[in-house]
Amino acid sequence: MTPKAYRIRGFVTGTPVVKARTHTAFISQVGPCIRLYYIRENGRSEANNMLRAITKKEIPPQPVLVVQRRIKPSEVAQTLAEVLGRVFAYAQRRGIPLAGQPLTRYLEWGPGVWTIEAGMGIGASPLEPITDPEIKAGTLPGGLVATTHEGTYETLLQTHGAVQQWLEVQGLTRTGAPWEVYTTDPADYPDSKDWKTDVFWPVARHV
Repeated sequence: MTPKAYRIRGFVTGTPVVKARTHTAFISQVGPCIRLYYIRENGRSEANNMLRAITKKEIPPQPVLVVQRRIKPSEVAQTLAEVLGRVFAYAQRRGIPLAGQPLTRYLEWGPGVWTIEAGMGIGASPLEPITDPEIKAGTLPGGLVATTHEGTYETLLQTHGAVQQWLEVQGLTRTGAPWEVYTTDPADYPDSKDWKTDVFWPVARHV
């Protein structure tokens, strides 16, 4: 409901002024604990700004070369540095055309261990068998996705959380593992505020 309708409705049971004031004070105390978003002076909350940036769009399937790893969350940066270079070098040696930026797909998330696929988009699936035992050919699914953009890598988890919440609000169902595509190279952009990442969540098409 709108803020105006909320104020008009008030409490659903008769509540004296003293209890209403206690309620207000309690909300202020527990706000940080329950991650309550406060409205800024410009009238928009941080959460709403994120939700407005999420959109749906159609994308084509994308062949990829990836390496799958099961790692701790703290090992992501180190793993990507190794894996992405390995995939790039293999594609160059075997003459496989690259057709996309580096990416990471999250097959399984947990508080202690993640299963990820990291690699790069390619022009077409390799015609010859892959000789590297860790590298495999795959395809990012085409179809309908929820997508948004993010800057610094440190806030990507919050971005994925915002997309998941947006899907709930929109009544959409996820159909597979989400992934990130790193559209800028940190080596070319030393300032992290200039980094860009596209986040994708595949979703079902409702009839």
